Amino acid sequence: MKKITFIANPVDVKGRGSLTHFYHFLYGLYLPLIYQIKYPKNKLITVPSCGSMNRHLTNLPGFNINIEPPANISSLNHQHINCKPWDVFWCSGKDNKQILTAEMLNIVNKRIDKLFNISTKKKDIDILFINRDVTTCVLDYESLENVNHKNVTAPVTPGVCYDIIEAVKSPLYQSGSNRRSIYNAIELVTQLNKLAPVTVAELTHMPIQDQFRLFSRAKVIIGQHGAGLGHAFRVSDNSLVIEIQPIDMYNSGAECFKMFEKLCNIKNIHYTKIIQSDPSQAVKNFAPDPTDNRYYPEIWSLDNKNNHAPVELDNNTIKIIKQYI
Repeated sequence: MKKITFIANPVDVKGRGSLTHFYHFLYGLYLPLIYQIKYPKNKLITVPSCGSMNRHLTNLPGFNINIEPPANISSLNHQHINCKPWDVFWCSGKDNKQILTAEMLNIVNKRIDKLFNISTKKKDIDILFINRDVTTCVLDYESLENVNHKNVTAPVTPGVCYDIIEAVKSPLYQSGSNRRSIYNAIELVTQLNKLAPVTVAELTHMPIQDQFRLFSRAKVIIGQHGAGLGHAFRVSDNSLVIEIQPIDMYNSGAECFKMFEKLCNIKNIHYTKIIQSDPSQAVKNFAPDPTDNRYYPEIWSLDNKNNHAPVELDNNTIKIIKQYI
């Protein structure tokens, strides 16, 4: 069996380029691996350990994956293939030229469909709401009972709970979005549910093949800025991606916060964004008694106010959504 070492070099942006982070794992190793190793059979492919992301590598059908600590990679006496990290596509500067093209993404999509036996013809999800972490979004059991659960559903994998009510009580959902949350997530889902049936999904513990299927089935995808939107490459050109972006990110104008917009542009996917409000308005609009701490998740604070704020759909965004459902 031929032995190959796949050398990954994810972009390090202020220390956030680790392959243990899903976005950098997806674009820094996983997708380039599928693209560059066209015929994986009869090859033992050694890759650096990606922490909790390793589970996605070991479940990659048709690939014989050997995982080694990053420090051991360079010493292996195998054929080395340098990975061209795709997570540079949003960067600027002479050392970070855009290498990602629509053709490359189309090739990877076809290979993913074949590897996981995915059909992309089915478009049976009207609105897919990506919930980063239900424990930080004030989605309590009592509030959820007011939602029409006939239309608020979630994809189910045997043995793993994606039901949103159960997710609130599940210890599986304790990690994730301590940096960003949607203050009024339940109100937002309710508002979306009046437009069309909504599928609510939390991706953290979902097998990657289910994530691929999910995005390929959706007509409208809406989610807060986060790694899950990296799946936009799976979206068809007749679907819509809506990114909820905290106002501090938007005001910064930084290129590193425009990766999902640029990804959609490369694939010619319809894209729009919602700017997350300043939570000072939350006191006026959502809390009858501003001194009552029950109205705020613990993570919300004046020190990090722009990342934990309410979201409202304006008339223009509603009009755009209606065009795709």
